[in-house]
Amino acid sequence: MSKNGTRHNPYKGLKRTLRAKGLRYEDVAELLDRSVPAVCKKMNGESDFYLYELHKMCSSYGLDLDAFI
Repeated sequence: MSKNGTRHNPYKGLKRTLRAKGLRYEDVAELLDRSVPAVCKKMNGESDFYLYELHKMCSSYGLDLDAFI
């Protein structure tokens, strides 16, 4: 873990993609049955997404896995 608390780089591409689709962290939190702060931590690299969460976002929002890179 780095000094700023991140485990990996934030998902900047995913953030852009969600914004372009008009989706908010609240929407992702509801889809994944997580809290908004938990989703924020995942998006900012402080925590990791589980594979089933990636799959659920891709299938529900029409995302490609490239959005997570």
